[in-house]
Amino acid sequence: MWLTDRAARPTRILAAIAVAALMLATGGCDQLSTPDPERMDAISAELGATLAQRPDVVKAEVFYQDSLDAAGTALVAITVKPGADFDPVVDEALRLVWQSRLGRLFIIEIDVTDLDNHTGTQRKVRVDQEKAELERRYGPHPAT
Repeated sequence: MWLTDRAARPTRILAAIAVAALMLATGGCDQLSTPDPERMDAISAELGATLAQRPDVVKAEVFYQDSLDAAGTALVAITVKPGADFDPVVDEALRLVWQSRLGRLFIIEIDVTDLDNHTGTQRKVRVDQEKAELERRYGPHPAT
């Protein structure tokens, strides 16, 4: 009997490891799960369409990535009309992304370009360093 119990121990350990791995793989741990790509694409498209409605914007696109290479990254690419003031556009883009239901956010990068005047600006926000300011200005991020 002693040999039988001892022989069953590795099997129980392997079973416990398999159950833990399955829980992680199926979303049992929210911190490791990734957002639904189709849902993130739809939210990104909606954000881009909202930004494109501004009178000073010609074109706006929003992209969201959550991969090993770009974990929780939102990229906003905006083309503005000649002579447009960049700051209000950057602020509106940052507010919309932060208040959106995009998944976890670690980096928000906003590129605004005036193609006619060959000028532009870029703002890169590292959420871990600026979270308190983002929450003060725009409230909590809904997806966290």
